Amino acid sequence: MAVGRRSVVARIIRVFGHWLGGSEGGGKPRYLIVAVAAAGLVAILFFFRLGFFQALELKLLDEHFRLRGPRAPSAPVAVVGIDDASLEKIGRWPWPRATLGRLISAVSNAGARVIGLDVILAEPERAPDQRLADELLRRYEALGVGKGGESAQRFERELRDLTERGDPDRGLGAAIEASPLVMAAYFSLERGEQGKDPSTPLPKFGFIRMKGRGQSSLLVSAATKLTEPLPVLAGSAKKLGHVNIVPDADGTVRRETLAVAYRDRFYPSLALQTARLALGVPDDQLALDLGGAVQVGPVVIPTDVEGRMLLNFVGPEKSFPHYAAAD
Repeated sequence: MAVGRRSVVARIIRVFGHWLGGSEGGGKPRYLIVAVAAAGLVAILFFFRLGFFQALELKLLDEHFRLRGPRAPSAPVAVVGIDDASLEKIGRWPWPRATLGRLISAVSNAGARVIGLDVILAEPERAPDQRLADELLRRYEALGVGKGGESAQRFERELRDLTERGDPDRGLGAAIEASPLVMAAYFSLERGEQGKDPSTPLPKFGFIRMKGRGQSSLLVSAATKLTEPLPVLAGSAKKLGHVNIVPDADGTVRRETLAVAYRDRFYPSLALQTARLALGVPDDQLALDLGGAVQVGPVVIPTDVEGRMLLNFVGPEKSFPHYAAAD
């Protein structure tokens, strides 16, 4: 495609060169020829969206924020970071479920109206006593001890109960259920990659309803696979939200992907879902306007053609209050 476009541009430039080649431009006034040529060149560059101009536009946007300077955050948002200091104090990632449960409970007890957990917990954790109970059960069943009478059957029930009581995921699920928490999920946007049916009821996302079906101009990213939290965790959360981001051509993130299409429905991002709950906006008042906006109750957020919101940065890193998770 790129080679084809370059060849088209080259032919157009040759035509302009031939047209300008005459001593007087074939009887045409020089100023008219120059004006038409300049207009044609601008039209060519605009049509083909050359990378130079796209990069220039992005850098001008960055410079706009630098010249404007930082602003005080307009929302009471705080970031609890799993930072280097916390990893050094608590231990390497991933942390045990019990540690995450204590962290979530501490933030909730501190008065958080809503918590967005930007961590995908898709794999189970098995505690040491669980693994021991699993191994004993495996050997127990292989030896056929369970057929030895009531005492043997009671012992088997004790082992199974120990497996359930010592399940770290159940303990974390209880902490999540007692907190105003939104959990992260991830959609794969790779074509041709088909995933299994999700185990979590997708209404946990809170579908974005659609407006303006007859005037659609959006090309919202379509997903082919969902990576979701464990059912015991997702079922305890208030809502789910995706954490997909689409960087600009230079690798910098300047936009928030507010919605992802999956199986004929649209799903909100973790940030959008968290903001909706913090504002007390009901599910049915979250809408994707196919004309180019997302509506959150009375608030209308303009989007680009891909349904992404341009971020209005309040300032450099840590412009919002930051706390180390270990603290």
